[in-house]
Amino acid sequence: MNKRSSGQSAHIPIRLHADTPTATTRRQARGQRRIDQLLDAADTVFAQIGYERATTNAICAQAGVSPGTLYQFFANKQAIAEALAARYLERLPETHRVAFDVASAHGPLAELISHVVDPFIALHQKGPGLEALWTGSVISDELTASVDGLKQHVEKSLAALFRARCPGVNRAEINRAAATSVQLVKSFLRIAVTEATEGGHQRVEDRPVPVLGATSWRMTDNK
Repeated sequence: MNKRSSGQSAHIPIRLHADTPTATTRRQARGQRRIDQLLDAADTVFAQIGYERATTNAICAQAGVSPGTLYQFFANKQAIAEALAARYLERLPETHRVAFDVASAHGPLAELISHVVDPFIALHQKGPGLEALWTGSVISDELTASVDGLKQHVEKSLAALFRARCPGVNRAEINRAAATSVQLVKSFLRIAVTEATEGGHQRVEDRPVPVLGATSWRMTDNK
């Protein structure tokens, strides 16, 4: 007699197909971890030797992966740098929330400058390659646009803080002071990051970034 006619059905094991949502999610998570690993390695390499001198081989060596693995995710060094710039952009909102709190606009100038500058020092410590991207000279138009986006974010937020502190100053002067402050801070950011990393605890008046920043901030300061 046929076994199925006895009312007993054959047990067929259920197997997850390779393309089920669960398997796809796992593959995506592994891929994202690998991308983060490569970006962290690029961050370190850019900080150590600069964007121009960095190579995909150096990034692979830092990440401990083969070139073939890198090229599964990135076509070239430029693509890596653009992804790294995008990751910095993702981190900026929290940095901006802390640095450009309008409620701090009316405090003493030295305290205000530290309030704005210190979060960016912390951001650069977490992402040491940001300065290399920011100051790189031999980069593509696409990467330049990404890096300019970072600077524009900072300038616009700084200008808003200036306006809150000095509502009577005209917009053109505010914007000029913000742009000048960004350039000054950028020029001396490496000194400030190195100082903070080595555990330096100088007074705010003696630190190079706030002193230079104050030069342009006083253009609009009415305190």
